[in-house]
Amino acid sequence: MRTHHSISALLVLAAGAATSFAQSTVPVKLVYKEGDAIAGSTISSLNSPFTDGNGRMASVVIMADARRLILDETLAVIFDSGSVVSPALTGAEGTIGISNAGGYIYSPSIDGEDGVFSNGGSLLRGTDAAPGLAGLFTTFCSRPTMRPDGTAQWVSGTSVTSGGTTSARVVFQNPTPNNPAATTPVIVGGDVYGGLATTAQGLGFEYSFSDNGLHRIHQLTAAGAPTTSDTFIAADNVLIAREGSPAPVGNWSGTLRNVSINNAGTFAFAADTTDVAASDEIIYSNTGMIMQEGTVIGGTALSSTCNALSVNNMDDIIFTWGTGATEVLCKGTIATMPGSAVKLLQVNDLADINNDGTGDFTVIDFEASATIGPGLDLADDGRVFVEVTLRPIGGAAADDFEAILRFPADPAGCPADLDNDGVFPGGTPDGGVDINDLLFFLAAFEGGDVAADLDNDGDPAVGTPDGGVDINDLLFFLARFEAGC
Repeated sequence: MRTHHSISALLVLAAGAATSFAQSTVPVKLVYKEGDAIAGSTISSLNSPFTDGNGRMASVVIMADARRLILDETLAVIFDSGSVVSPALTGAEGTIGISNAGGYIYSPSIDGEDGVFSNGGSLLRGTDAAPGLAGLFTTFCSRPTMRPDGTAQWVSGTSVTSGGTTSARVVFQNPTPNNPAATTPVIVGGDVYGGLATTAQGLGFEYSFSDNGLHRIHQLTAAGAPTTSDTFIAADNVLIAREGSPAPVGNWSGTLRNVSINNAGTFAFAADTTDVAASDEIIYSNTGMIMQEGTVIGGTALSSTCNALSVNNMDDIIFTWGTGATEVLCKGTIATMPGSAVKLLQVNDLADINNDGTGDFTVIDFEASATIGPGLDLADDGRVFVEVTLRPIGGAAADDFEAILRFPADPAGCPADLDNDGVFPGGTPDGGVDINDLLFFLAAFEGGDVAADLDNDGDPAVGTPDGGVDINDLLFFLARFEAGC
């Protein structure tokens, strides 16, 4: 799904995001990068981040030995393509999905055919009979996603002959991916949706299902319509916007994109309109137009194009927006937009990876793209995930590398998060315990390491001047551990 630079990395964006036009220094945490040794090889490049229902992030990474790993933010390997002897798995799109229970789906080439592969094995590939569509065969599988309960969705092409060219598209879903027979079509090219008949190949790659499966939104093409009015957006079988029809400003153009929808049916998408060039790009939601080109956020005027967006189940939204020579990442609450919009990060900001107040890398570009889909992911706990390109301070262009940044829900940090993975005791989405923090503390406590000096009195456990135990550090840790921060 994308061309990469020479180095890739995964970062965690911490507190202190940019809020002004001037260059800002933003604390980030480097989680993994190109060249890191993992699973017997090294990482070559990354892809866009995706989250499960608990906010855990994962990305498909490309290894130097050509394997693909689905790697989460704690460096746990969810899937290793090298562990599969048969069928032969090669390559992969960057779009993936993961479930709360560790399920996954991604789109590699399966024995030479474009397919989808999940925790249950090979799910569907080109030349297979198209599930639920008698007499048709699958030609490709693309843009796989997964809901928290493990239900998988993706877009496929169909043909009347096995190995034939694509003549129609279909969106499939499967509630139990370990059983390919459970795959059924959700919408087929030619179906009527939102009151309009679609063309045979009129199902766009841009779609979104809510986590609970009760809502969905699609970008579609209407049959029998001129090219000036054939593109439309429909959510829950209701027409929302159609090219050539009146928009909040001017008319809708054909660039209706970046769709996202949540459990309450709150949706958002980006679009170009026929308004004047300085204000023709907008973000639209259930409440109407919530953002417009020309709006100033944190001292930066939005211009050009909204490149990606994501809505979570709290009705919050994040988006990247080009601003001519630069680009910004912003966050807000849909009901109070545009007033609630704040700028989190901007091209040319400095990334501080060791929290010493000094920038270590310059933000060069945001890599979020609707062609990869969705390009951004906003977890319900407020954490923001985005892929960017960074350059070491003082480095040359050849030193650029791609990274994934996370803006956490706990901007002040958590003293009990000793392994710095962004997950901490009761602060985990399900209120569970992160045992790694406890093990980290006990090891530091026993060894007298300064990492155990949580009350900051200079006495790190058995490292106290008299060699005794500083019980206050233990009490401090246990209190924060129980409280979840």
